[in-house]
Amino acid sequence: MRSLVHHHTVNTSPLKVLVACCVWAVVSATAYADEAWVSTHTRAFASAFGKLPTSTTPVANDMPVHITVALKLRNEADLNKKLDGGTPHHFLTPAQFAEQYSPTEQQANQVSDYLKKSGFHDISIAPNRLLINAEGTAENVQTAFNTPLYQFTAHDGRQVYANTKDAQVPQSLADIVDAVLGLENVYLLHVNPPRAAAPVPAPVAKS
Repeated sequence: MRSLVHHHTVNTSPLKVLVACCVWAVVSATAYADEAWVSTHTRAFASAFGKLPTSTTPVANDMPVHITVALKLRNEADLNKKLDGGTPHHFLTPAQFAEQYSPTEQQANQVSDYLKKSGFHDISIAPNRLLINAEGTAENVQTAFNTPLYQFTAHDGRQVYANTKDAQVPQSLADIVDAVLGLENVYLLHVNPPRAAAPVPAPVAKS
């Protein structure tokens, strides 16, 4: 008796795999396309620090950029109340703080996935989930945060870059993302070396 079961060979040719990957990438990239952009606390460089020079040019799309995304605290009002109240001898362990006030794992992973879909790589989430570091390019910045980067000459002669619009995120991430660091390198952190202590004069012997 002949079997009524038909055996089908699954075609897993490289071309079909490539097409499937491309379709997935397009779907991922357009997942937030219908959402409105919402500004973070990272403002356009010009509005935050003054007028940009007139001679600015867009940076190359493939210029490497390291960013740090700062996430919002949960239950911030409760935390501020405790801090303002000055509750004596009440300390939280890092684990307790993360449990009560840090973004949830789901929220941190949501932002991490968004960065990955926007082209960033080497993405790492801090243990307290307040910061997410990532490596990417200027083009990835434009895709993820809706702002271009422009280069110009700083007052000290350095070639620098800065964001010309507020860093923005899709509406669904607005309650999670607080700011985006690394979109400008105009202002650098300067640490003043400690001053050497003045020599103490030797006591004068009395005659």
